[in-house]
Amino acid sequence: MNISKMNKRIILKGFKEVKNKEGIYIKQWTHIGSVWAFVKPMSGSQVFIAQATEHKNIMKINIRYNKIINENMRVGIDGIDYNITYIEDVDFAHQEMWLTLEKVI
Repeated sequence: MNISKMNKRIILKGFKEVKNKEGIYIKQWTHIGSVWAFVKPMSGSQVFIAQATEHKNIMKINIRYNKIINENMRVGIDGIDYNITYIEDVDFAHQEMWLTLEKVI
């Protein structure tokens, strides 16, 4: 893991139940924390589903290991939200993680 390459601040978001102004509980994406990351954009891809073209914007990020991160969370990078589609604990060493992300449309 090369810490000097982790030059982008990302926001971790979780889908939580929060109370609004009227006192009603609603579910929404909330800020859980922020970490430094190395962001590696992947090439865009096209997927053909039932004769329709779907564009996917996929990227990978490298961060220090964090046990609270799971695939039900989102990552915010420069104001754009991404779903976490895959988490790789490098060598199962609990030192660093690679997250595969897909842009929220």
